[in-house]
Amino acid sequence: MTQIITAREHSPYKQPSRRVDDTLAASNAIQRNICNLPGGLSFAHWANDWDRVTYQNLNHHTLSIYLQGGGSQVRRCDLPQLRGEPGSVCLFPVGHDSKWEIESHLEFIHLYFSDDALRKLAITAFDLDPRCIELPDLTYVNDPQLVQILHNEVLSLHWKDSSDFLALQQGSEAIMLHLLKQHMRLGTAPKLFRGGLTTAVRNRIVEYIHSRLGEAVSLEELAGVAQLSPFHFNRMFRMSMACTPHQYLTQRRVEHAKELLIRSQHEEELTSLSGIGLQCGFSNQSHFGRTFKQYVGITPAQYRKLVRE
Repeated sequence: MTQIITAREHSPYKQPSRRVDDTLAASNAIQRNICNLPGGLSFAHWANDWDRVTYQNLNHHTLSIYLQGGGSQVRRCDLPQLRGEPGSVCLFPVGHDSKWEIESHLEFIHLYFSDDALRKLAITAFDLDPRCIELPDLTYVNDPQLVQILHNEVLSLHWKDSSDFLALQQGSEAIMLHLLKQHMRLGTAPKLFRGGLTTAVRNRIVEYIHSRLGEAVSLEELAGVAQLSPFHFNRMFRMSMACTPHQYLTQRRVEHAKELLIRSQHEEELTSLSGIGLQCGFSNQSHFGRTFKQYVGITPAQYRKLVRE
């Protein structure tokens, strides 16, 4: 939160950052815990007292759930009639603006996630056109199921313990899935977009990529499947899938590697990590390990050990 004030001193609002966590770090808010996950996702536990906060034109989504405090002494300035309490849910989507006044102790959990992460999940989980997805601006809504997910799948874990890392990733995904199911806005009328892939072409490309995860796949090759020029295919793919063809291919290779690492636990002889990497299209074990850790947060060997336990 951007501006420190006390009961005796009320200072004017300062120009805020476009990130909530940076805004809070510049204030008297105290960060009690932090967990950074792959893909630009983060959980943070904050506490604050006697503060003014300005969020302006945020460049990411923020889910906020109160743990302690609220009531009339914590106010969103444009909605002063609303009252929060422990368990209250706020959602600040990309582009959000608000000002807050805090005149008592407040503790809350934040989940920060990018628009790309949300749209990619919408594609894989619900086969939705990512350009249709919008999250609403929510203040102090009642969502017991979401609060239960937070307590059971996030707060019950040790954020600094690597053995809980995968579970925290799953918890963040469960929260975003819930937001998509319960709070996403698609609109009542179909939206018209120009430049994206048709559903038939998109499905054909996805099927083609999945069938060749262990092979080298070129942009020209994919463009040929779509019957488009490489330039137009690359642009249209990104509009439809919220990522580049290379990013999508790499994500699918990592997911396939995770499946093989789990499956190999039941084999009489463990498949070597380099062998799994080659099956998934990685040129060598170093490339496999580096890319896997970038997307999953731990190495293939660490992942195999975790699933074995």
